[in-house]
Amino acid sequence: MNKSSMYRSMIASLALLTVLACSTMMPGAAPAADSAATNPPVITEAVVPQTDVPAEIPPANILFEEDFSTNDQGWDLDATSDEYGQTTREIVDGQYVLTCTGSQDYYIVLTPIPGFEGKDFVLSMDVTVLENELSSGDFSVEFSLREADGIAGRHYAFIFYNDATSYGEVWPTGNYEDLVSLWENESNGAIQLEPGVMNVVRIEAIGGTFSVFINDQLVRTVTDNTILDAGAASINLALNTSGQTVKVAFDNLVITEP
Repeated sequence: MNKSSMYRSMIASLALLTVLACSTMMPGAAPAADSAATNPPVITEAVVPQTDVPAEIPPANILFEEDFSTNDQGWDLDATSDEYGQTTREIVDGQYVLTCTGSQDYYIVLTPIPGFEGKDFVLSMDVTVLENELSSGDFSVEFSLREADGIAGRHYAFIFYNDATSYGEVWPTGNYEDLVSLWENESNGAIQLEPGVMNVVRIEAIGGTFSVFINDQLVRTVTDNTILDAGAASINLALNTSGQTVKVAFDNLVITEP
């Protein structure tokens, strides 16, 4: 081999070694002097679109409220006794307690809600029988509404018996002979007028429509336009057996606008 061929062979070998050396570098690697500075990762928070929050429903306007912690509103606390029966009215442990004994086969005790008068409203009240010596069906708790001309005059009455039945009636006049039944003695298992059981009664009176509930269960909805006047309201007890006694506590009376 002549010298020029030998030199070309040496140069080619050196070039091949250079290529092989470069090919062993990691892909993408570059000299430090030529490396570009990298920025730290940017953390972004997901933006959750806001949804409309429903507005709170304001509480109904309270027309009358009583928890019987005092007798500031002037509930009747008189004891009565006559040929028809005996009644004691007391406020005991924050409850309005009526104890009644009949001296004849029918004895009703009427107790007006003091200072209240209205036409369209929702009435709610707790009723608990404390003692009961009467047989099933022999006493009832009654709510009288729209007493436009006095407690013994025109009114609506919604009645719950201790045999788990209910009754609705309207008195177009103050005469018993004119009484009109809205419904008669319908059974409903939600009515539990047994000692120690609290019942929550709610009555909605709006125009000529009356919806009656007990323990959150609808008892009946009726429509009647006989009395559209505003009037007083009462809570009543009635006994159907002479010589027997019942003791009932009333509490948490709230009357609101519809």
